[in-house]
Amino acid sequence: MTQREIANTFTDQPTSIGELRFQKWGIIGDLLGLYRKEELSISGLPLGKVQLIAAEFNDMMGGEQVEGMIQSDQINLLLKTNLPSLIKVIGIAASKGSEMPSKNLLYALNEQWTMPQLAEAISEVYRRLDLTTFFGIMALTKSLNLNDTQDREAHGQQLSTQP
Repeated sequence: MTQREIANTFTDQPTSIGELRFQKWGIIGDLLGLYRKEELSISGLPLGKVQLIAAEFNDMMGGEQVEGMIQSDQINLLLKTNLPSLIKVIGIAASKGSEMPSKNLLYALNEQWTMPQLAEAISEVYRRLDLTTFFGIMALTKSLNLNDTQDREAHGQQLSTQP
């Protein structure tokens, strides 16, 4: 990693994950071959988007669901069922604010990106989920013991004798 990459990681700067071409001016732009390029980047993810991404990951098919199939069928089924979810995850993460990914964005990702680009983007999305912090929060909340302090007075206070 370069010094800039390290600094950007600590300051939570948006990370560029690639570029997409979008058609300009509808049918006329298509006939003339006019496109605009748009840089996709991922920055910190709000909790709502983290939940949506987690739901997409949860819905993805795993290896246990294709047991007993021949290998080529396993690969084909996993690709068919999981690639749309991965593309949607990237779209959710790359959309600004509370926006959901547009159909054009999902279509462009599907048609223009290669598998290595997809893998790099998913890696960045996964990093931005910040699971280390999440598990730290879970460990903290699960380790707290609530004491029964209803009948106790704070240290240094006199016990009241009034009913």
